[in-house]
Amino acid sequence: MAGPELAKQLAGALGYDLSDDEARTVSNELDQWYAARRQERPDGSDATIEQAIARAGKGPYSVEATTESVRIGGTAAPEFGAVREAFVANFSRGLERNAQLCVYQHGKCVVDLWGENQEPDMSTAPASGYDGDTLQSVYSSGKAIESTVFAMAVDRGLCSYDDLVSQHWPEFAANGKAQMTIADVLRHDAGLHAFDEALTPDDIRDQANQDGNMSRIIASQAPWTWPSGPYQGRTPRIYHAVSRGYVLSQILIRVDPAGRTIGQWMAEELCGPLGADFYCGSHDNDYASGNRPQADMHFRTGPDRAYQFAHGVATGIIRRVLGERLDPTPMEVAQREFAADPLFAISPEQNPQGRLTGGRPSPMGFDIDPGDSNSHALEITSSSSSASARGMARVMGMLANGGILDNVRILNADGIDVATSNAVSGADRPNGRFGMAASNFVQGGWGVVARGTFGWGGAGGSVIQFSPERGIGLGYTCTGFAGGLSGDQDRVGPIGKALYEATR
Repeated sequence: MAGPELAKQLAGALGYDLSDDEARTVSNELDQWYAARRQERPDGSDATIEQAIARAGKGPYSVEATTESVRIGGTAAPEFGAVREAFVANFSRGLERNAQLCVYQHGKCVVDLWGENQEPDMSTAPASGYDGDTLQSVYSSGKAIESTVFAMAVDRGLCSYDDLVSQHWPEFAANGKAQMTIADVLRHDAGLHAFDEALTPDDIRDQANQDGNMSRIIASQAPWTWPSGPYQGRTPRIYHAVSRGYVLSQILIRVDPAGRTIGQWMAEELCGPLGADFYCGSHDNDYASGNRPQADMHFRTGPDRAYQFAHGVATGIIRRVLGERLDPTPMEVAQREFAADPLFAISPEQNPQGRLTGGRPSPMGFDIDPGDSNSHALEITSSSSSASARGMARVMGMLANGGILDNVRILNADGIDVATSNAVSGADRPNGRFGMAASNFVQGGWGVVARGTFGWGGAGGSVIQFSPERGIGLGYTCTGFAGGLSGDQDRVGPIGKALYEATR
């Protein structure tokens, strides 16, 4: 039993003040939640109210954060001192387990930092320790590398962004896809965020085969379209969380004379020549053999159960009970507006997984966390790459420096200009307020992060960006898994602000 007094203590630790009646109501709702959980998971172990009180109001990765519990390594040029301070502050606020930050400016490394939370059970470092070379899963930050690969392919004249996919892959035209362009796929405008038929690990291993099962499944798909309403029959912009890389790889094996997949191209033409630690699949022998130390970074390295209960379940109940006494959060306002929209019931957001699968089977086709070590041998470029911040920043630094880094030219400056042109906003797509209505993608497939800045981020928190205008390339990695599908602004926001001030 939670009890009204414990409910008051928990609310107080979270910054809320309950009356006696409100405390009784919160207590009853908490008891109902526990009862429902015991019925759902008889063998489960949920956080107690006392444990939640102890974690309420604290950072997700720190019980009692002190400077003595944080180890920071690396360097930052003097003019980037505020960037270093913002990076360190994330540890002091209990927002990090392990993290790396690397920044290039005009082809030179100006920030190269890493940190480790040394409180008990917080670091996820490998046995060899944690430093600037340690790899971790970066999830959707791999999409920025997909875009870089296609920028190279376009720059070499192998294809164009406005090419119809069916020009290179005739079978793709089936079921309403004849007019779909390569830029449509890169911008998440293809409606192929999930497939009617699930893929298997063997299909993924065989993706270089133009006659393989992956090719057949994708070619046979019909794009997701609105079933009714003002946009009936039209395809909105929907996040292709996993599937974008599969579709792009099937295009690349057809336009590349060597028939290479994105992962192969990464190793042979991009990351390998640049000396950038960014890997996907088994195309790099050193990485494939397990010789590169990698920190744990996956869904299970998120905050502990007591923290999640206090800041998720309990906070939701308390805010619901307090109701009109509180100003709604921006998220609550958005949720209410979504629910009131007549399109909500048929939108990709109609269920928690709707924006990823649209009710279809998972595009991955099997039960796997892209961050787990058993997925690393599979080439899933949209969601299952491993990298260090140094590796990410070298690729982004090259793009920010006109296509060259350390005398290694990867693509021409004009190729970068072409790739970062023709931005299309989600507001100009048939989205209404759903899907990726607030997004803005250039034809090369990078998101427009800010004026003149492009990139993306990954589930859990990683961020990868470049700005040709300021000559800046950035990579940020972490092992404390946070919410969101494309980076964690709580951690990266202050870093980005400090970086902007240092380079404007």
